[in-house]
Amino acid sequence: MYDTQKIRLLMLEKQLTQQELAEKAGLNPGTVSRVLITGNAKIKTIFKIAQALNVDITELIRKEV
Repeated sequence: MYDTQKIRLLMLEKQLTQQELAEKAGLNPGTVSRVLITGNAKIKTIFKIAQALNVDITELIRKEV
């Protein structure tokens, strides 16, 4: 599972909409929406999102407490 709150926070900081993030990551906007809703994604999808947000992929992995 991926940290959707972290993705949303980074999107806010970088002033990116879901559409803009999708374009920057080379993904379908529906894919970005699904990731943000479910927290589930293939590793290559989350890697593209991390690259688009200019962060290490490990920052997007949800830490279980």
